[in-house]
Amino acid sequence: MSLKNQLKFYRKAVGMTQQQIANALCISQRTYAHYETGKHEPSVDIIKKLCVIFNCTADELLEIDTPGERAKVNINNSFNNSNNIKVKIK
Repeated sequence: MSLKNQLKFYRKAVGMTQQQIANALCISQRTYAHYETGKHEPSVDIIKKLCVIFNCTADELLEIDTPGERAKVNINNSFNNSNNIKVKIK
C-alpha cells in the first residue's frame, strides 16, 4: 500500500474526516486531501504529528515493517560519494 492509501486507511480507522485531521495538523483540508491523493507528500514534521494522531509508528505509517524491508529502501547519496569530492590541498 502506498503512503496515500495508508493515510486514508488510518484516518478511517480512527474515525476522523479529512477536515478533522487537517485541523489537528493546522493545515487546510485541501492540503491534507493532496496527501491522500498523492499530489503532495507530507513533511517529516507532519508525518510525526500523523503518527501521534493515528497512534502508530512512522515505520507502520510508511510500511517499513522489517529489517529486510528497510534494506529495500534505496537512498541515493551520490553527493556523499568520496569519488565526487575534490579537495585541493595547498
